[in-house]
Amino acid sequence: MDKFEKYIHYNTGLSFFGKISASISHELKNSLAILNENSGLLSDMILMQEKGMPLNMERLAKLNRDLEKQIDRSNNIINNFNFFSHSADEKINEISFSEFSSKYIALTERLYIQKSIQAKSETSAENVVLKTSEFALLMLLWHIIDVMNTSIDQDVSVIIGAFAGKLSGCVIKCEQLNKYAFENIKKSVIINSILSGMNAGIEIENSNIIIQINDIQE
Repeated sequence: MDKFEKYIHYNTGLSFFGKISASISHELKNSLAILNENSGLLSDMILMQEKGMPLNMERLAKLNRDLEKQIDRSNNIINNFNFFSHSADEKINEISFSEFSSKYIALTERLYIQKSIQAKSETSAENVVLKTSEFALLMLLWHIIDVMNTSIDQDVSVIIGAFAGKLSGCVIKCEQLNKYAFENIKKSVIINSILSGMNAGIEIENSNIIIQINDIQE
């Protein structure tokens, strides 16, 4: 990787980390706002009870369920952010595709909804293990799907899969994929920089983007 590629790779990583972190913090802020609202309702109910009014147990039980739901939601958001932040720490790692893909979709869900992108993981690939940089693969998937979305004049729906054997890598299946979109992916300086850093290649087969990850030294 030459100096220019390193510069692009570094700045792309910072931009991607900032974009995902901002989305996560927005989700967490929303969850905390709901918790704060429910806490206020609970305070009102306590005040009413202190004034001699009977507690509405059905309403109290619903409030408790709502609080538990938001606590679980906040915990999931923090767990996803923990995964994401640590992905930048590890250069090379063995990745369980099942866990990786579910985390990727959770991390990008809010941003994809804004872009009218539907993404899900291929269940048949749940036992595949890939050896590469988690953060680089997260970035690569994000930028490939982003270029696809801007190159295709309709809502994009993708299925993310993986394969392993003599060769290993990821597959992005998209029925809307066309030649124009793939050419834009192949020309992308950012995508080529990430591929170079991962020692990976990319090709198209029917409606599939195939990312082949070669052996890399730690």
